[in-house]
Amino acid sequence: AVCMYAQMLHELLVLQQLPLQSLSQRTSQAYTKIQDTFASTNFEGVAGTVKFGPNRADPDGSIIVQQMQNGGSIVDIATYSQGRLVFLGLNNLVFGLPNETFFAGPAGATSVSGR
Repeated sequence: AVCMYAQMLHELLVLQQLPLQSLSQRTSQAYTKIQDTFASTNFEGVAGTVKFGPNRADPDGSIIVQQMQNGGSIVDIATYSQGRLVFLGLNNLVFGLPNETFFAGPAGATSVSGR
């Protein structure tokens, strides 16, 4: 996400020479400029090529969704590709309050429910 914002700001402030004040005014024109620039973002990131389709908030491509759990361990939870989240069925989703543990599966599931 940091690379995405850096590229957007470089495009608008340096290449298109828009004044910073015009973006910080929170107008519909500024919002549209920023969204259009995000939509045209395409760069090589740590996880591979990051690009966005027209009118899409999520990047095209595939990612593995992970969660940091108690003790700092990072576990794989799901895959996300082209708008579809699919749980791996390998680990639970664990949240901070008591009884907030959810089985993230079975493998291939696209939603989870509370116990």
